[in-house]
Amino acid sequence: MKKQLSELKPLNSLEDILTIFPRQDSASKRLPFFICQYTRVSQVDQNHKQYSLEIQPDEVAGYAKSKGLTISKTYCDPDYSGKNSDRPALKELINDIIAGRVDCIIVHRLDRLYRNLESLLAFMRFLEAHNVQLISVTEDINTKTIWGRLLVYVLGAFAELWVRQTSERLREMKEARARKGLTNA
Repeated sequence: MKKQLSELKPLNSLEDILTIFPRQDSASKRLPFFICQYTRVSQVDQNHKQYSLEIQPDEVAGYAKSKGLTISKTYCDPDYSGKNSDRPALKELINDIIAGRVDCIIVHRLDRLYRNLESLLAFMRFLEAHNVQLISVTEDINTKTIWGRLLVYVLGAFAELWVRQTSERLREMKEARARKGLTNA
């Protein structure tokens, strides 16, 4: 029988997470539960603090602490685009997932992982195949439900739109500067 919305409780502790997302492998008794965080910024810019590498870990740590979770490892990709997977820390994270060293990834925002919808969805399927939970601090996403998966599609599409729109505007700006005889350094 399906639970009514009023019967569902938020994930407030490690025990809640393990109850809802139990391990499916023979190592299910293995403790501790390995939780990591992933951070990324395209450009390190001290004037743009909203998604800085200082803010993201602090927000994730605050979330983890409020849920009684402990971050085991941080994967950080400064100065890397979210348009593709060519990022050293992301590659290391993927290798650790394959090796069974990651049970849960916490990100500040979903677009810290990818700004390409196809890649994001492939990564979500990869996580599901390896029984790895994904938590986004600023977005309430439960990928176990159809509405949660829809939200991933929508947010992923907006992230990709943002990248394409920014690239188009930058190209237009450079063309306008070139027409005026200015450099595009």
